[in-house]
Amino acid sequence: MRQFDTSPKINNRSFKNWLADQEVSVKSGYYQRRTNEFTRYFYFFPKNAKKHAIVFVHGTGNDALFPNFSYFQTILAKGWQLFSFDLDGHGRGNSTLLDSSTIWTCVDSAINELRNHCNQATAIHLIGESIGGLLAWTKACSSPPSVTSALCIATPFHLQLNSLSLLNELRSVTGHSLQRYRRRWGLRDSIPAFGPVMRTQFPIRLATARHGILQSMSYPFLVKSLLSATTFKKANVPKIPVYGIFGEHDLIAPVECIPQYFHQNRAHWHIIEKQTHFDMLLGESYLDLVQKILEQMERTQCQGTA
Repeated sequence: MRQFDTSPKINNRSFKNWLADQEVSVKSGYYQRRTNEFTRYFYFFPKNAKKHAIVFVHGTGNDALFPNFSYFQTILAKGWQLFSFDLDGHGRGNSTLLDSSTIWTCVDSAINELRNHCNQATAIHLIGESIGGLLAWTKACSSPPSVTSALCIATPFHLQLNSLSLLNELRSVTGHSLQRYRRRWGLRDSIPAFGPVMRTQFPIRLATARHGILQSMSYPFLVKSLLSATTFKKANVPKIPVYGIFGEHDLIAPVECIPQYFHQNRAHWHIIEKQTHFDMLLGESYLDLVQKILEQMERTQCQGTA
């Protein structure tokens, strides 16, 4: 008998109230990733839910809930089910480690767990942010993909971390987005995850640290290893429709480096003006666009074109 641990909590009062007002039920618990490693999940099921579900794959330095309450409301208000989980090595409520050789299986594990909760006829879609977008893209290129469509947001198909890109991002996060999240989480846990900061609310646990560098500073090396892995190929052709949202001024995930697939399917990707990497991930500038893409995903499923 599967035992669900109900200890994971949603602490944001306004989001909890919104879920109650909208009659969205929530199930939370843990599922096994590998031997003696478990990860946390949240499964949201709206009243009169449609047979569509999103598996949300968060970015590095975040967890299953940060910072996506408005984002989640956009999805749930459309009647879509939502499954969000902690990536390997993320979140305080699990025992996993982030390893470049095994992170690719995170999405498959999440899909399998979602199938334990939802109707088997439910169409499953992916939304991935930043490094989560890399995992969503790779899943979309797999055969069979076992998902209907995917959306990649601020995805670093080519990672560009240098003094210019870092200064660009630090300049952007001094604005309203950072202030909002600093009030919610505190300054230390609102700072981008690739800095040498011992984050307490949103830790990163890497399987190995490179050359004695602090584990949080090893993240750039990890992403580069993911991009060079045989599992990931930017030139691969997705087996399902894939959509993209990119920031015009995102120097970490530059739009100039997106896969050829998007150039061949111009209606599938969008650029948000003046947005940097963390403007995109911490802000709400693209929520209207997400709604439109969800409608495209739903039409694609109804037309039976995969």
